[in-house]
Amino acid sequence: MTCLVNPAAAKEKSMSLIPALVPKKVMVIGGGLAGMEAARVAALRGHTVHLYEKEKEVGGQWKLAAIPPGKEGFADLTKYLLPQLQKLGVKLHLETQVTDKILEAENWDVIVLATGATPVMPDLGAATEEMIMAGDVLSGKTTTGERVIVVGGNAVGLEVAAFLAVREKKIEVVEMMDRIGKDLGPTVSSHLRHRLNELKVKISCSTKVRAISQGMVTVVDKEDRESYSEVDSVVIAIGSRSNDQLVQKLRGKALEFYVIGDALKPRNGLFAMREGAEVGRKI
Repeated sequence: MTCLVNPAAAKEKSMSLIPALVPKKVMVIGGGLAGMEAARVAALRGHTVHLYEKEKEVGGQWKLAAIPPGKEGFADLTKYLLPQLQKLGVKLHLETQVTDKILEAENWDVIVLATGATPVMPDLGAATEEMIMAGDVLSGKTTTGERVIVVGGNAVGLEVAAFLAVREKKIEVVEMMDRIGKDLGPTVSSHLRHRLNELKVKISCSTKVRAISQGMVTVVDKEDRESYSEVDSVVIAIGSRSNDQLVQKLRGKALEFYVIGDALKPRNGLFAMREGAEVGRKI
């Protein structure tokens, strides 16, 4: 048994909240789910916590997770966590990049790195104007044309495909593996497949994009047969890599140092909340 919102579900004894014997000064870098939960639990136990987030609001990638059709309720989690941080006295430093000056200004006992992950761009030669990142589409930062190929058939790719299909775009999902939704549970995967079928989204498995050039996409199937499609936009959703550039810089800056969430390894919100909850209890 597990629970996204309450990582202690069915683990109440091993994950009980015990007040800290020695209050510590804690720096949390990153305001996504992992960072927010680590800050909340640490503050709840009596530590002094400062949370640094480079964007103007907290939530990280979870804000995007609440945008696809049927997932609007996911936003309730960040709506709960933010007031809890404020109630517990966590000092929020928004629109703030952690610099050497900030690191040296305080004697931090603990530093928690929760800087998340960055979407991966495929190696298709020079980027073209047709290529758009999935997160930019969901956030409204950019828009697509009418004919769209989504590269990547896991959760993000399928959700952005549904997001665009309900806006009456013509969508094809291209996935190099033999099936889509491998990072989804069976119930969610089944529902999403059914929804995409209703929306007439074309799914091409065992297929990969070979080239994108001047409104034309070249794809190749498992038999190495090429086919061509005219497109207005190509949405990239092939995964993420950890934002772990600060790891070496931060080692030795505090007595305790932890890397959690997608900064450790790109996964999903369940792992982010769990690791935040665990490190908040460990500090």
